[in-house]
This record gives sequence, C-alpha cells and structure tokens, in this order.
Amino acid sequence: MNLDNLLIQGGELYLGAFRPGTTAPTGVESPIGNIKSLTHNKTTEKLEHFNNKNGKRVKDRTVETSVSHSLVFVVDNIDFQALSLRFGGTPTKVAQAAATDTSETFQAVAGNRWLQLGSSDSTPTGVREVTVTEVTRGATPLVNRVDYVVNASEGRVYIMDTGADAEDITVTYDQAAVEREVLIPDGATVRAPLHFVGRANEGNAFDVYAYNGLMTVDGEMILKGEGDAWTEMTVTYEIEELPGFAPLEINGKPTSL
Repeated sequence: MNLDNLLIQGGELYLGAFRPGTTAPTGVESPIGNIKSLTHNKTTEKLEHFNNKNGKRVKDRTVETSVSHSLVFVVDNIDFQALSLRFGGTPTKVAQAAATDTSETFQAVAGNRWLQLGSSDSTPTGVREVTVTEVTRGATPLVNRVDYVVNASEGRVYIMDTGADAEDITVTYDQAAVEREVLIPDGATVRAPLHFVGRANEGNAFDVYAYNGLMTVDGEMILKGEGDAWTEMTVTYEIEELPGFAPLEINGKPTSL
C-alpha cells in the first residue's frame, strides 16, 4: 500500500452501449459531459449467528448474504442525452420545411395573449424561425411593435393589450427550413456500461468500469430557478452483475515495463 498517495481526482464519465441483442459492449462511448461529483455506494446485508453456551449470547459467525453496488453522479451538462436519462426516450431531429405566405387565423383573441404559429395535432409546439408579413384584427391591419410583437425564432406573436375587443386575428408568415432536437419520453429504461476515466490533480488516478447497470433519475429537477445556480440533475446507476463478470473493474494508469 502506498501511504503517500493523497488523491485529488477529477475525470470524465462515458456511457457505453451493447451490441443489439447481446451484453457485449460496442466499444463506442458517449461523453456525458461535466459531472460535479461521482460517488460509489456499496450496500451489504449480513446474517449473524450467536451462541449462548455460557448463558451469554456471543457472536461467532457473520455471513454476507447480499451485496449491491451503485454509482451516483451529479451532472450539470444538461443536453438531450442527459435529459434522455431522466425522461427516457431517444432524442431525434425534427425537420421543418420552408414555406411562404402561410395564413393562420386565431379566433376571438383578446389583448395580452401569445399566439403560437403552426400549432397542430401532429406538431403542437408549432413552427420556428418565421418572418411575419402581416397581422390583421378582423379586416384591420395591425402595426408591428404597436399592436403586436414577434418572437421570430420561437414562431410566436404577442398581441398587446390596446383595449380592443376580442376579435379574430390572422397572421401571415413565411417559415425557414430548419431542424431541432426533440425528446418524447417513453418511460424506457437505460441499461448500458458506464466508464469513468480518472484525471488526478494530485496522486495516482484510476479508472472505473461498470459492465452493466440500470440508470434511474429520481427526485426533482429545477427547470427554472432564481438565476443564482446552475441547473443540474442526479443520476443513480444501479450496477447489475453479468454472468462471468465482476460488478466493477478498477484500472490504474499504465506505467512503462
């Protein structure tokens, strides 16, 4: 044992994948991004035996009956891969085709209301990257920044409160050809290898490889805060032992022979 290996360790965490229908790793690993902390937890259940030959119970045997390992990490890199760990599902790219001179009528719109352009059963969140060419209340043209304001990137139009009665609002607009990432939660579980590559600021770093485990994300995740803290989430990786494999493998850094 090296009594002088005081350790300050950072590192990177990677999510692996299995070959289809197997538990053989592909070797392809996706970086999870910045992790604030990574903690290993070990839980052991024991069965104790006592004898009382002399009128006093004395423990004479302890047997481990179960042992489980888990890794818990806190990630503040909130990209779609991280969100898929929390919500389930697979991120996909949704393409929006270019279109011109689209007219859309919203019924009985009062002031102080937002209109989402392009909202439908198939695309409830609407279109993005629009150029609004005309807005009318009934047959009366409205004036930009007087009667309404456009959020072009989000495809939204804000109708100002000018005291006018609620009437139908018609918006005519063009939309650009763009794509955006979409995640639709499906409740699917994520089982995959997990690989931590240690980087030491002080001491001898080591790596941790878990062959198989189940990702779970419990508790709350702040979607909007006071602006004084980074958004983050906590992920638990419950290690599941595969036949013929240890639950974990700890690797030191290579040295020359």
